[in-house]
Amino acid sequence: KRLAKDMVPRKAAARKLTGFGLVLAAGIAILAVDLTVGKGQRVFLMLGIFAVLCGIVGIISSWTEAAKHSEALRKMGEKEALREAAWEELKAHAPAKDKEIDLTYIPVDQTTMKRKNGDLMVLYDLLPEIAIQAYDKIHREYSMNR
Repeated sequence: KRLAKDMVPRKAAARKLTGFGLVLAAGIAILAVDLTVGKGQRVFLMLGIFAVLCGIVGIISSWTEAAKHSEALRKMGEKEALREAAWEELKAHAPAKDKEIDLTYIPVDQTTMKRKNGDLMVLYDLLPEIAIQAYDKIHREYSMNR
């Protein structure tokens, strides 16, 4: 289901597009009210302009991101695309925090095992110390389970 949704940019970005669409609509409403009722005081003019711009930029950004992801999935083989979609679905439902601690999920497979700790740092947005710890833990536990 996730793969089918991610292959269609409109469906993949639906939640973000709806949110930014509401921001855009609110901005237009604020501008309309301010221009008609404001009697030249323009109290909310900047707020309305900002909301409209944020809505437009958000919609374009969300659509572009979803379209790029969809195109990347199309270029993958069916098995690889299904695996990618399954990984995205897992991350979407897994907790992002444990109390005050941010959680990062790293798939452990042959590709991960070939990466260096600097690769982990860049790919998963880890601090250098955390990347080293993750690298050591992954290699230690993977070697024990082999």
